[in-house]
Amino acid sequence: KALYAINSKYFKNIFDMLENKKDLSYEIEIGEMPIPFKQMLSFILSGFIPDPFNYHMLRDLLIMASKYNVQTLKILCESYLIRMINIENSIDLIQLALTYNAKSLGKHTSLFIKLYLKEVV
Repeated sequence: KALYAINSKYFKNIFDMLENKKDLSYEIEIGEMPIPFKQMLSFILSGFIPDPFNYHMLRDLLIMASKYNVQTLKILCESYLIRMINIENSIDLIQLALTYNAKSLGKHTSLFIKLYLKEVV
């Protein structure tokens, strides 16, 4: 419980709210991304990303980290994704960066797009 609260303002707020209630049951609706959600929880407990070279997993984890305010995971996903920027995924990554306020990823991806504009477009 403490690890989740330390690593995420989202979970900290939930635990703070539950402290003041007699009924300690609470459900989190995880929607259409149950695997990345479980991987995010695993990261909070272990500090490790299971497959840091899986582009799609990192992309989904960044979305989860942003949604649940797990900044350490978000920054780590950004750093791995920066290493994966290429002509094929640069547009997807700039959209991801802008949508989820991933500033470092956005900065590096926009620079890449500027350098390889003819190939990207």
